[in-house]
Amino acid sequence: MQVLVKTVGILLSAWSALYISHGTDYLGLEVSPNQHQGVFMGLLLILAFLINPANKKKPGVRWYDWVFIVLGLVPCAYVVIFYREWLFHSAGEIQSYELVLAAALVISLLEGLRRTMGLIVSCLTVFFLLHPLLSAYLPGILFGRGYSLERVGAMAYMQPEGVFSLPLNIAATIIIGFLLFGQLLLVSGSGRVLINMALSMAGRVRGGGAKSAVIASGLYGMLSGSPASDVAVTGSFTIPLMKSTGYRAEVAAGVEATASSGATIMPPVMGAVAFIMAEWLAIPYARIALISFLPAFLYYYFLLVQVDLHSAKEKILRIPISEMPTLTGTLREGWFKLIPIPILLYLLFGRGYPPAVSGLWAGISMVIITLLSRKTRISWKQLGEALSSAAESAVVVGLACAMAGIMMASVSITGLATAISSFIVEVSSQNLFVLLFLAAIACFLFGMGIGSIPSYIFVAITVAPALTKIGVPLLAAHLFVFWTAMSAFITPPVCVAAYVASAIAQCSPVKAGLHAVRFGAGFFLVPFAFIYNPALLLNGPVIETVVATVALLIACLAIAIAFEGYLFKRVSWWQRVLFIAAGIAMLHPGYSVRVASLLVILCLVLFNRKAAKGSPDKAIAGI
Repeated sequence: MQVLVKTVGILLSAWSALYISHGTDYLGLEVSPNQHQGVFMGLLLILAFLINPANKKKPGVRWYDWVFIVLGLVPCAYVVIFYREWLFHSAGEIQSYELVLAAALVISLLEGLRRTMGLIVSCLTVFFLLHPLLSAYLPGILFGRGYSLERVGAMAYMQPEGVFSLPLNIAATIIIGFLLFGQLLLVSGSGRVLINMALSMAGRVRGGGAKSAVIASGLYGMLSGSPASDVAVTGSFTIPLMKSTGYRAEVAAGVEATASSGATIMPPVMGAVAFIMAEWLAIPYARIALISFLPAFLYYYFLLVQVDLHSAKEKILRIPISEMPTLTGTLREGWFKLIPIPILLYLLFGRGYPPAVSGLWAGISMVIITLLSRKTRISWKQLGEALSSAAESAVVVGLACAMAGIMMASVSITGLATAISSFIVEVSSQNLFVLLFLAAIACFLFGMGIGSIPSYIFVAITVAPALTKIGVPLLAAHLFVFWTAMSAFITPPVCVAAYVASAIAQCSPVKAGLHAVRFGAGFFLVPFAFIYNPALLLNGPVIETVVATVALLIACLAIAIAFEGYLFKRVSWWQRVLFIAAGIAMLHPGYSVRVASLLVILCLVLFNRKAAKGSPDKAIAGI
């Protein structure tokens, strides 16, 4: 069965690469985007049921798995083979047999979602399918005009809504292109080079184990965009390293979960959401990635400050020199393995190529570069593993995008999106802070356990319009709801990243999640900051961006001191209250408020320094 899984995976990746590179055109094949999506979705469903058993306690492929595969494969094949008829009926009236095909695809998709993303996501999809049918009988914001079974079937299956719509198209082109790029880098050993670079840069200072984990997870997350896979790859090395240098298991898991969750907000991949955001808002992807870099940097800065203060408080020292690689040695042996990264950035930002094409050719460049040396050459077996692994990684993302297409169509025809956003505005009485607070809570709840893509799409449809109604810029509103929704990756009870990290650290996932919430407070702090300070999103003069950035750096330091209760020595409770109050006040755009807050912070720092009686732990210097 493993041979079949690898064969289907290689076929999916190879077909996607052929389509993205326009190889189908050169072969004289006229393949429409929807036909490509049909091939992609069909192969995804095959992999979903071959890889994920119905019951994890009973592995293996059963007879009913083949039933689900056929139920999903036939509707996809219909779109590919009878494309003209499908397109014609999409513009007119759905046929009875197409309604049966729609039902078959939905059943297969629901079971695939249950196996890959959990029962919550599957039930949520059922809600979005049933809501248009039952909305005429529901109260409050759930009320709608109600639609027939035929209309709901067309919504789920026919063009331009439902499964074969924008989200799946992005998964079948951009996301699979970047997954191929990431997997080719992994088989070449680039991931290990990034981890060794992080160790050599941060391992020599206090708390080097945790700081190396933060940097390594950030670097790897730039390419993976997935918190769970980031934890699995980097955490398997960094968590034992942190424990060996003195960190408690739950703290090590919390640091790794927080650092890896930054993968969702760190360019260029951003959990694949940046690609959807660019298509949706009609804003160039390169601009979104560029704007998102500064907030992501501030998130990791806040995390590093907390890690350093925690290390000082707990007397955690650096990694022994004997266990650390040197930066020069790491670069001498593996610098060429990093060349595809600047190639990717050049294609994206320098040449303005589409993200899918850029990711694919950057990955191909990795294969070409390794051919220059016999020691580093990627074998056919490794190439096959990369293609297969990319396809397997695409299963969760692809099914999530298919679900997101149904969700988008459902809330659009029922008016649920407008009803929710109007309700939030009404409750907030159009007060910006109250509205942001309510929006953050709503986004967190909507983001629990459903993955970055569907959670972003849902909050972008339902919550972001509430922000734009009172004057928040469109991109800022979408980034705000996205950031706050992603906090669910580290916040109990769901905290997917914390669960993966706790399994490696062998500790309680709830305790790991609680530590991750403290370390990952930047998920809430930074979004509020860039709403009140648009210059943080490069919206305004350069001097305003510099001033706002410095103000937020100071705010992060003050709030981190309050959270850890330590600077040069332990900080008393009343000082912690003043630190956090002054830190939050630094987010205010008014200069007088910032100056007053800065004076309070300076006085508190000097007071703590004097109380240390000339024997400070030099917490700040250790960063």
